Amino acid sequence: MPSFDVDGRQDTLVPKRMVDVKAARAAIIDDTEELCRLVLGPRDYLMSCSADELLSQQAITRFRLDHSFPVGGEALFGEIAAISGLSEINVRQIIRQAVVKDILQESCPDVVSHNSVSRLLAEDPVIHDWVSASREEFWPAAAQTCNAMARFPGSEVPSETVEKEEIALSDVKRFKFH
Repeated sequence: MPSFDVDGRQDTLVPKRMVDVKAARAAIIDDTEELCRLVLGPRDYLMSCSADELLSQQAITRFRLDHSFPVGGEALFGEIAAISGLSEINVRQIIRQAVVKDILQESCPDVVSHNSVSRLLAEDPVIHDWVSASREEFWPAAAQTCNAMARFPGSEVPSETVEKEEIALSDVKRFKFH
């Protein structure tokens, strides 16, 4: 049964070899996302797109909040703050936003514990690094894409890119990750 319980599955329930079932799963995900947008309606849909979800993921990986207490254990906001070097107020804000998005859990007031999502971040370095890279590099680059398009209209020159808009991504770094 799918769950965000700390001991829940880390992967999909669908085996990779079941191509038809994988396709059905992808269709369900797409249809559910569309249903959510339809239920929200145009105004609420546009207003629901928020950077704070990405911000909490970026903060969790950058400051290693997912590594600040053991899987199966609990920690107070102040303890996480002391380990991470962030203020307790910042830790509380980041973690509570992550709790709303099912990334961590607050098992009782002011007590944080892992769920299956944060456990995956804490235990799987590939996933942790992918989330970190996508929030630290891809997200800021995406935010600069329109600036690059305005600065270099119609350009197909490889050097006239987002990187020229003060995003410091080196080809070596990018190709090592992929």
